[in-house]
Amino acid sequence: MRQLKEEVDGVFVASIDVDANLRSSELEKWVESMGVDWFHGHSPEAGMAYQISAVPTILIIDKKGVIRYRGNFTPLNKLQLRTEQLL
Repeated sequence: MRQLKEEVDGVFVASIDVDANLRSSELEKWVESMGVDWFHGHSPEAGMAYQISAVPTILIIDKKGVIRYRGNFTPLNKLQLRTEQLL
């Protein structure tokens, strides 16, 4: 996620992690320890809004808010290609 954010200009990076076994405070500690500097949602509401059924779920959302890609464990080169097609 970090590399994608740095390499592809004009991409808004966000991650949504929903884990019923972890408290929000534990996820917030993980975000801080990993140096996550992009939007990170971790509420059940975020999971429902974006229909997260697996972790991790990768979403590519265009500038109009339309989900253009949904996948899991997507390699960086595939994410780069998908995002460049939207720019």
